[in-house]
Amino acid sequence: MKNRKEEMQLHLSAWRASGMSKSAYCKAHGLAYHNFLYHYKRNESASSEVGFTLLSSKGCGVGKVEFHLPNGSYFLLPADCQMELLQKLVSLC
Repeated sequence: MKNRKEEMQLHLSAWRASGMSKSAYCKAHGLAYHNFLYHYKRNESASSEVGFTLLSSKGCGVGKVEFHLPNGSYFLLPADCQMELLQKLVSLC
């Protein structure tokens, strides 16, 4: 039998594919909701990286770069802006 962590990874994958809410998935599969959330949060924090990723940019105007963040925020900045400014803006979101 798989260990608990591997078993929960399989459930997390199945839940994502199911389109069900976390609560409904847990009820349908006889899982403790608080235990499912524990593994969900651990999985999410392990998979999210902190820092910046080098991206190729699409032109949004001469000398400008547009950044879209997952929370819906976006920045339109001069292409030659300092990295420190971008880091401060992102930390505010």
